[in-house]
Amino acid sequence: MPNSSVAGSVAVPAVLRWCMHLLVAGLLLLTALRALQFPAAQVIGVLVMVATVGVVYAAGAWLPMVRASTAAAVVWLGVLLACWVGLLVLTPDAIYLAFAWFFLILHLLPRRPGLLIVTFTVIAAIGGFAWHQETFTAAMAIGPILGAAVAIATVWGYQALQTESEQRRQLIDQLHQTRAELAAVERQAGVLGERERLAREIHDTLAQGLSSIQLLLRAARRDLPADPNTGRTAELIEQARRTAGENLAEARRFVAALAPTDLHQSSLVAALQRLCDATSRQSGIPITFRQEGVLTPLPTPVEVALLRIA
Repeated sequence: MPNSSVAGSVAVPAVLRWCMHLLVAGLLLLTALRALQFPAAQVIGVLVMVATVGVVYAAGAWLPMVRASTAAAVVWLGVLLACWVGLLVLTPDAIYLAFAWFFLILHLLPRRPGLLIVTFTVIAAIGGFAWHQETFTAAMAIGPILGAAVAIATVWGYQALQTESEQRRQLIDQLHQTRAELAAVERQAGVLGERERLAREIHDTLAQGLSSIQLLLRAARRDLPADPNTGRTAELIEQARRTAGENLAEARRFVAALAPTDLHQSSLVAALQRLCDATSRQSGIPITFRQEGVLTPLPTPVEVALLRIA
C-alpha cells in the first residue's frame, strides 16, 4: 500500500503497509502455484499475468508520483485493476486479490469515488469467478460483498480514529503553546511589576532621603559662623552636599529608566485615566479624571514625576 498523502487518504503506518505488500505477494504466489495444475499453455499465461500484476503493484508502491498525486494514483489503480481482470479471466483464484484491492482503493481515493471503484471491483470479482463456473450461485456473490463490507468498515473506522487522534494532537499542541504564552506573559508581568516596585522604592526612599540630606547640608552650611577656622568644615559640608546631589540625580535617572509601563505603551493622559479607574475599582472610592486644555508633550522624567505624584 503506498504511503499516500493525496486527498481523502490518511497516513498509514509502515507496519500496515508491509502487511499489505506481504498479503498481495502471498496471494499472487498462491495463484501461481494453483495454476500449475492447468494445461501448459494456460500456466504460462497465468504466470505472465501474475508477474504483470506484481510489477504494476510494486511500481505503484515505490513511485513517488503515486504517493503525491490523486490523478497518478487513479491511473495506477486503473492499470492495476485492468491487469487483475485479465488475470481473473485466466484463473478464478485471482478473486482473492479483490480483498487487498478493496483496502488499497479506499485508502487512496476519497469516499465517493472509492465506493464506486470498490463496487466495480466487487462486480468484476463476482463476474470473473462465475466465468469459470458452470452455474451461478449466491455463494459466489456473498464472499466479495462481505469482503468489501469488512474492508469499508475497517478503513473508515481507522480513518475516523486517525482523524480524532490528529485533532487531539493539535489540541495538545495548542494547549502547550497557550501554556508557554501564559508563562511568558506571567514572567513579563513579574518583570514589569518588579521594575515598578524598584522605581517606587528608589523614588520614595533613596531619592527622598538624598534630597533631605542635601537640604540639611545646605542648611548646615548656612548656619556655620563666618570664622576662618570653620573653612575646612564648610568645605567638607559642601563636598557632601555635592555628592548627595550627584547621587540624587543618579537615583532620578534610575527612576526614569524604570518608568511605568503605562507611559511606554500610551500617553500620560491615558495612564492617569487608567490609574483613576484602577483605584476606583480597588478602593470603592469614586475617582474621576478630567482633562482641560490642549495636551502638551512633556519630557519623560516630568511625565514619570506627575504619574508618581498622582
